[in-house]
Amino acid sequence: MIHRGQSIDRQAELVSRVKRSHSPVIENPLCLSVSATIGQARSFASRHNIKGILIETRSGRGILAGVLTRRDIPWQKEADARPVSDFMTTFERLKTAPPDVSTDDAERIMFEGRFERLPLIDGERRIHGLITRKDVRFLRERPYARKGNKGRLLAAAAVGCTGDYLERADQLVRSGSDCFFIDIAHGHSQVMETAVGRLKSEFSDIPLICGNVATGPWRPVYARHRSRCGQGRGGAGAGLPYPSGNGRRRAAASGDPGNLVRCGGRDHDHGRRGETATTRIFSWPWLAVPTP
Repeated sequence: MIHRGQSIDRQAELVSRVKRSHSPVIENPLCLSVSATIGQARSFASRHNIKGILIETRSGRGILAGVLTRRDIPWQKEADARPVSDFMTTFERLKTAPPDVSTDDAERIMFEGRFERLPLIDGERRIHGLITRKDVRFLRERPYARKGNKGRLLAAAAVGCTGDYLERADQLVRSGSDCFFIDIAHGHSQVMETAVGRLKSEFSDIPLICGNVATGPWRPVYARHRSRCGQGRGGAGAGLPYPSGNGRRRAAASGDPGNLVRCGGRDHDHGRRGETATTRIFSWPWLAVPTP
């Protein structure tokens, strides 16, 4: 879940980073031209938090020329002006696979050759994706990580109710955000109602979770959306307590039992689910843990 206390571009970049991370196949992997310098490659890898860069024959062409890893980049600053072609692993020395390779076959190829990265290309050397041993290992070790239909980690992002929230939401969708959060101090308000209507109109396919809500008359506005109430677990001690708030919201939302969400801890708050009539719990540090 990516907070909105940052620029739109920065938040969108973090969403993109999550969607690339631990994906079985990295679609549209980050590339640099063969004419780029080592200094540019160093900055590029640091900015995107990656250890390997696919090198293409010309910027934007998508034809694989080689791979440059962090181990290939010299630490001496004097080399920053030299081209990446002087240090990269050239195409002739690379191990590649077709775009439709299975995860098992990709893992076997990388293990047999002791490779960390497997570019996916067609017969014309056009780049279609990238598989890394680190991501395959993550899939094996954490099979229950919450993923989307392409096997990528789910990423939610927070948006506001005023100002540039529609522009922010649009860029977040383009970056791959799976869900929006609107989290303000008092969700039962006119600005929240307006924002929910605009967001659902502009981005009807994106789930929306909104709150905080601790009042009864919220139902006509939020009946079709997730909501949560209270100051949050271990909060400031102000506002409506969880048991009271969730109970009132449950009474107000009778007949629509799937819309209540509460933030709670893993040690104690799951046991209070029955008494507070909650159907979903966000449990920190376990993050989003839906309860059946």
